[in-house]
Amino acid sequence: MPEPGTIINTAAIIIGGLRGLLFGRFGEWLKIKAGNAKDKCFVNGFVTASLTVCIGAMAILGAIRDGILGDC
Repeated sequence: MPEPGTIINTAAIIIGGLRGLLFGRFGEWLKIKAGNAKDKCFVNGFVTASLTVCIGAMAILGAIRDGILGDC
C-alpha cells in the first residue's frame, strides 16, 4: 500500500495539471475577447505575468510570515 504522502503528491500533480489546462483555456478566451486573436504569444505572456504576480507575492509574504511567527 502506498504511503499517504505519495497519494497526496500524485493528487496535487493531477489537480495542478488540470488547473493549468483551465488557466490556458481562460487565456485563449481572454485573447479572443481582447481582440488579440492573431497574437501567438498572448496566452504565454498572460500565464507568465499572472504566475509571476501570484507566486512572487506569495513567496515574499510566506517568507515574511515565517520570519515573524517563527513557525517554519
